[in-house]
Amino acid sequence: MIFGIPYAEWIGYIVVVVLVFAFGLPNGWLKRLEKYYSSDHLHQTVAPEDVRDIILQMSNGEERVLNEEEGREAVALFNGAKLVEKTGASNEAEGARLRIVCKDGRTIEIMPYRRDVIIHLSGDKKKRGPIGYWAKQDALSEWLRRSGGELN
Repeated sequence: MIFGIPYAEWIGYIVVVVLVFAFGLPNGWLKRLEKYYSSDHLHQTVAPEDVRDIILQMSNGEERVLNEEEGREAVALFNGAKLVEKTGASNEAEGARLRIVCKDGRTIEIMPYRRDVIIHLSGDKKKRGPIGYWAKQDALSEWLRRSGGELN
């Protein structure tokens, strides 16, 4: 007994206090924590109308501009990337590269990395510098290998 209150009653009070804190935290705090610890906010989709050019640099160094149909397919594959994780992977990945140049001046460079892709975003002048991240998208990686002249 503490202060004349039995231990079983104290345990009930402690459980109630813990539950109030667990379920009573404001949603904003949880969102801030999620944004701090999550990398999902890095990957932003691109509308096909916002793209000025899509350039495929093949593994032999030759470059070509994709036609509209190929460009829409590449943008759809890029937009479908999941499981994003910020990484310090080098810019020296082997194989074909895809460069998406947006109308607002941003550049997105995509290169295959194992069965997934590494994406480098050019920085917005207002917000941040260049960012590199890994994304789970084996279909885009395979598309780059097929389009870039590699036979694996």
